[in-house]
Amino acid sequence: MSHRILFVVVLLVALAAFSVVLAQPQGPGAGQPQDQGRRGGGSERMMTSIKEQIGATDDEWKGMAPKVEKVMTLQRDMRGGFGGRGGGGQPDAPQSKVAQAQADLRAALEDKNVSGDDVAKKVTALRDSRKKARTELEAAQKELREGANARQEAVLVLYGLIE
Repeated sequence: MSHRILFVVVLLVALAAFSVVLAQPQGPGAGQPQDQGRRGGGSERMMTSIKEQIGATDDEWKGMAPKVEKVMTLQRDMRGGFGGRGGGGQPDAPQSKVAQAQADLRAALEDKNVSGDDVAKKVTALRDSRKKARTELEAAQKELREGANARQEAVLVLYGLIE
């Protein structure tokens, strides 16, 4: 019985430490106000980190950065995110087609007067938008992968940007 208690205590301490680490600002410029320019400080820090990890020269990065950003945007769109970081802090950012289809389905489910056929149409529309987004994402990932050397590809896989 004491081994179980010790295990639970160790697990709780590890979880607490992990949550503290996640709450800390990470990367270059951590703790500084976000750049209100193109996409927000979090994405810029991630882009800087990816560039450093893949060892891209400035010239290589000029060609690769738009492809990385495109993949990141399409991944967010696949999850139904908004034009910005899941819509957070950017209420006027346009929704992705997946996000709009999700919102339409949610609204239909909340309306008790909507017929089953209409709900089924909303489900089909959501599936179709996800399928289209997946196809676009796969094409962008292929383009990114083709422009990377083996080491860069490995880093991009680790970041979850390509399969």
